[in-house]
Amino acid sequence: GDTITLSNDKYDFSYKIVGSFKSRANDVEAVIPSHYAVNDFDKTNYGFLVYTAVNPDAVMIQIRDLFGDTYNWSRTVEEFNNDSLNTISSFLSPMNKMTYFIFLLATVGIINNLLINYIQKRRSIAMYKSIGLSNKQNIKVTLIEGFTSG
Repeated sequence: GDTITLSNDKYDFSYKIVGSFKSRANDVEAVIPSHYAVNDFDKTNYGFLVYTAVNPDAVMIQIRDLFGDTYNWSRTVEEFNNDSLNTISSFLSPMNKMTYFIFLLATVGIINNLLINYIQKRRSIAMYKSIGLSNKQNIKVTLIEGFTSG
């Protein structure tokens, strides 16, 4: 509902804002009716445009043809989402593989602790068995020590 004034070096134009959105790229964008913006400004003055259409692929073909060989970054929402998903997936792929490596290292660490615990306490275990420690109790004590230290 607010009014914003834009200029093109010659004239000032006032527009009633019909909406706004927060953009990751340009902070905040205002939405003004396209009919007035198209009539008031030349296409070379646009820095960022958003179109809504029933058939976005057909509109993208027209926009890309309009610019010809001049570079422009134009995407449909679907193309933007696919590009973003591919970028994020390629970034996170090594991290997902790293999770399995960390799990393997943790497993090796626990097994290592269990073996070292057994080797260090062989004599103690023999003494405990001589006074009545069962194999089941020995396994419980060894596993608890190995997993807590691992």
